[in-house]
Amino acid sequence: MLAVLYPAMDGRGVITIPGYRNERVEAVDGFYVIAGHNPGVHGAILTEALASRFGVHIEVTTDWELARHLGVPAAAVNAAVALNADLAAGKPLPRRWPTWPASHPKTTDPRSSPRSPSTSAPTSPR
Repeated sequence: MLAVLYPAMDGRGVITIPGYRNERVEAVDGFYVIAGHNPGVHGAILTEALASRFGVHIEVTTDWELARHLGVPAAAVNAAVALNADLAAGKPLPRRWPTWPASHPKTTDPRSSPRSPSTSAPTSPR
């Protein structure tokens, strides 16, 4: 998917959409691409070829003290700090994430709680 954007981001200014009759879309003045990336996540690799096409790179870090102040459970913050330190040291991230005790007052497991009406998936009429 991202390879389709390469020509638009390297100065050629065109996108060819293979799945739609190879339609060509010309980039107009002011065209730009904004993207997010989670480094270290298995399968989410930002290649040097793609990274070099972005003129600006911004790293967003986490304010652990603010997380604690806002009431994020200490166990979650401590685990995140440890994972962040491992990542910075070049250690591989675990394939399974820790689980939190169901008894923790601020912790819920989204896999077991029903969806609220505000977050439910839209349904189509039949």
